[in-house]
Parts: sequence; structure tokens; C-alpha cells
Amino acid sequence: GPPVAGPGTVRERTGRFRREDWLELGLAQLVAHGRAGLTLERMCEAAGRTRGSFYHHFADHEAFVVALLGRWRERQTEAVVAAVESAGGERVGSLHEVASALDHALDVAVRRYAAAEPLARDAVAAVDEERLRYVTRLYVEDHGRTPESARRIAEIEYALFVGMQVLWPERDAAELASYKALVGALAEAV
Repeated sequence: GPPVAGPGTVRERTGRFRREDWLELGLAQLVAHGRAGLTLERMCEAAGRTRGSFYHHFADHEAFVVALLGRWRERQTEAVVAAVESAGGERVGSLHEVASALDHALDVAVRRYAAAEPLARDAVAAVDEERLRYVTRLYVEDHGRTPESARRIAEIEYALFVGMQVLWPERDAAELASYKALVGALAEAV
């Protein structure tokens, strides 16, 4: 496909293709083409850059993959937690709102990549646990749940979240929110 760097990107303003540009392109390639989009050849072709440009920023392809997975974690987990914590108010509801607006196609693409790439498999497992710990903490701190009960609720909500991303990617945020409300009502009954 065509290069992903669009109007206003660093690449267009300066003519340079920075580390951040490679990572953004990598995430877009992963969504659009899966694992095949991350080969050095496909990345350089999409970027319109040489292997030397790539290796200027990454020691090797594995270093690129590690950085790419780190960028995914920052965007899809760390930024979510930061947004929820800075929003004030009821954090579980805030989390549902912020998480509903995520790039679900990116999460699905990373999970598919993880099926064939051990580095990604480990990164996804670590992010899953980080997300579960956060939701568990919210139910303990904000809803007075026991750690065991909070973890069970977190696992049910997270299974719903991931399952809907994979099974029904075309469903919109409002529909996802309605399911989350149902799970919330069920959680109150537990």
C-alpha cells in the first residue's frame, strides 16, 4: 500500500523519517497487512526509505518489534490509564468510555501477530495482565470489592472486551457500552 505518513507528519515537514515515523508506519502496516506488513522489505517499500534508514533507528528487526509492541502498549494501555486517572469522577465508567474509543483493529492485529510471534505473545500476555490488574484495583478501591471478587469481575469484563473486538469488530462503541452496562449490573448482583 501507499506510505502511511500523511499531511502534517514529521516526515513531510522535515523530509526525515524518524523512529516515531517507523513505529507509526509499523502499527498501520500491522493492521493493514498483518505479520507480512512488518517485513523489512515491506516496511521500507511503504516508507519509501532504504534499509539503512531503518537500521539507523533500530539495531535489528527484533529491536523494531520490541519498540513497536512498546508503542502499542503506550497507546492502548498506558494512555487509557492516564486518561481515566486524569478524568476524575467514577473511574470504571470512565474506563469503559475511554476503552470503547480505542483502535480495536490495532488490538486485534497485535493479537493475531502474537499467534505467530513469541515476542508479541509475551507482550500481549503482559498487557492483558496489566489491564486486568488495573480494572481489579478500580473495583477494589472504588467499589469496595474484595480482591477475589474484583478480579473475577475484571476478568469477565475483559473477556467481553477482547471477545467483542475479535468476534464483532464492526460493532460500534455505543453497542459495546450497552454490553458493559449489562456486565456492570451482573457484577452488582455478585
